[in-house]
Amino acid sequence: MKHTDHEFVGDQESLRQINLSTVLTHLRQNAPISRAALAELTGLNRATITRLVRELIEHGFVRETGFQSIRAGRPSILLQLDPDAGCIIGAEIEVKFGSVILTDLAAHVLWRQEVDFGDNDEPESILNSVAQLIGQACEQARETSRHVLGLGMSLPGLVDVSSGVLLFAPNMRWSDVPVKQWLENEFDIPIYVDNKANMAALAESYFGSARDSEYVLYINITAGVGAGIVLHQRIMAGTSGLAGEVGHMTINPDGPKCNCGSRGCWETYVSALAVFRRAREAILDGEESQLAEVVRDGFERITIPLMVEAARKGDLVALNSLEETGYYLGVGLANLINTFNPKKVVLGGYVTQAHEFLLPAIQKTVQERALRWPREAADIVVATYLNDASLMGAVATVYSQILSNPNQAFKAKRGL
Repeated sequence: MKHTDHEFVGDQESLRQINLSTVLTHLRQNAPISRAALAELTGLNRATITRLVRELIEHGFVRETGFQSIRAGRPSILLQLDPDAGCIIGAEIEVKFGSVILTDLAAHVLWRQEVDFGDNDEPESILNSVAQLIGQACEQARETSRHVLGLGMSLPGLVDVSSGVLLFAPNMRWSDVPVKQWLENEFDIPIYVDNKANMAALAESYFGSARDSEYVLYINITAGVGAGIVLHQRIMAGTSGLAGEVGHMTINPDGPKCNCGSRGCWETYVSALAVFRRAREAILDGEESQLAEVVRDGFERITIPLMVEAARKGDLVALNSLEETGYYLGVGLANLINTFNPKKVVLGGYVTQAHEFLLPAIQKTVQERALRWPREAADIVVATYLNDASLMGAVATVYSQILSNPNQAFKAKRGL
C-alpha cells in the first residue's frame, strides 16, 4: 500500500503533537525537572526532548528555572511550565449565582467576581450577566499583557459536551439552552462547556484530593447529585457525554418525587434539601432541637454549617438527620463502587463541611453492602475544594485541552 508525502507529513505532525503533549504533562506533574530526567520518564531520546523543549520555550510555555547539582559532571538545568504563559478563565452558572475567575497557567487565582440571580431570571438574562464578568476577566488579562488560552464553563445539569447545549437543568428549569454557541458569539477564545460534577472531578484530579490517582469517581452532592469519572486525568463522558448522572439512579421505586420527574432517585435521599427535610420533619413531630426556630417556617434559613454546629453541640435532630443521610449516601456509594471499581472515591459538595458526621455512617454502610474486593480497592476521601470545585474544574478543563492539544494553545497565545 502506497503512502503519499502528505500522509507522512500528517503522521509526523500527529507524532509531534503527541510528544509535545507528553512533555507538557510530565512537566506539570514532575517539575522542576531536567531534560535528561524528561527523556528517561517519557522514553523519548535526548535529541527529541531537546527539540521539543526548545519549541515550548520559544512559545513561552516552558522556562528554565535553576540548576540541579550532580556529583559528577556539570549541573543540569531544570525546567517548569511558565505560569505567565497565559491566562485561563473559569466560569460557573449555579441556581442562584454565577462566578468567574481568572488564573495563570499554574492555576493561581488572579481575579474573581460573582453575580447573584433572581428566582425568575431568564437564561438570556443570566448568560448576559455572566458574559459581563467574562468580559471583565478578559480585560484583566489584557492589562497583564497575557492572552486568554481558553474559557471553561460549568453548568448545573445535563450537558451535550460536543455541542455545548445545556439539555436539562431541573433545579433551574432550563431546557435546550445553547450555552457554548452563545458564548462563542461573544468571545473569540477556545470555549469548553460541561456539567459541574465532571468539572469538579477534574479539579480534584488535577489539583486536589485525587492528584495521585489514575482512576477516580467524584461525587458532587449539593442541591443535586452528580458524578464525574476520571481515567488517566480524562473525563469518561459516555456516548452522549452524559455519563455520571448518578443522582437519578433509583433507590426506592415508591420514594419521593424527584425534579427529574421520576420517583425515589438517590438525589431525593441525599441532597442538602433531604438533610433539611429530615430535620424539619423531626421538629414538626415534636422533637426538641436548637434548629426549631430556623426550620419551622421552611428551609430558607437553614444551612449545612448550622446543621454541623448543632450536631457538634449534641443536638439529636441534627445528628440523626446527618446520620440517616450518611446511611443513604453509603447505599448509593456501595452500588457505584461495585459498578465502577474505582481507586479513589472523592466526596464533594456539602460532605466537605459535614464529613465528621457523615463519613462514619457512609463507611459502615459501604462495608456492609459493597462487595469485598472493589470495596477494599476503593479509598474514600473528602474533596479538597468546597465552593470553588466547579470553577477550578473549569480551569482544569482548559488546562487538559492545553496539555492534549499544544498547537491550539500556541495559536491562542498568539491571539490567532
